[in-house]
Amino acid sequence: MTKVKLHGFTLIELIIVIIISGIIVASSTSLLVQAAKGYVAGRENINANWQAGLALERMTRDLHEASSIISATSNQLVVKDIHGATIDYKFDSNGLQLLRSDQMLADKVKDINFTYYDVNGFTTNDVSAIRYVGISMNIIYTTLVALWNVK
Repeated sequence: MTKVKLHGFTLIELIIVIIISGIIVASSTSLLVQAAKGYVAGRENINANWQAGLALERMTRDLHEASSIISATSNQLVVKDIHGATIDYKFDSNGLQLLRSDQMLADKVKDINFTYYDVNGFTTNDVSAIRYVGISMNIIYTTLVALWNVK
């Protein structure tokens, strides 16, 4: 009688392949999750930057068209434009928003600071002497960092 050799895999070989495949899938899943979190954090930071840039452009345009300054403090500026409309820029610390006449201009704003300068470039608090306005805005950036080496 001749022996027939069967071709195939043993049960141990199949179990080893399943275990190795499971390890590869688990490590790649962790990597994909971290990549997705990085993408979301990056998207939020880009959005915050974009909003800050648009807010500063809008404020610059409005201030170029200002005919008078009604009120000027470190975190609020009220001007009247050349058309007679009153424009009020203020920081809402509760909602972390920059408001333009009670409409949100940017969110995730940590703080805003207006600095006022006279015609000679010196800082001033006298509303009638203001000729330049410095605007400093801090945006909240958030991210999630994985501690790869902490077990």
